[in-house]
Amino acid sequence: MFGEIHRAKHNSMETHEKDLKIGLAIAARHINAYGDKYWPIFERLENDLETKKHRANRLKRRLKFAEIDDDPNLD
Repeated sequence: MFGEIHRAKHNSMETHEKDLKIGLAIAARHINAYGDKYWPIFERLENDLETKKHRANRLKRRLKFAEIDDDPNLD
């Protein structure tokens, strides 16, 4: 069951990351075409993407330790 929940959350994270990347591409095109007016949107999306990646990496490291703690062979 945990594996199913983990996969569902993982897929959701990937989808959100993909959305942020698409948004960044759109914002970049708008900046290129219309000027710096869209720069704050670009920065926000870029920051959100970096934060999401950083959090995902931190969570992955902690979950790896949690799997070790749950290993019955360690007792």
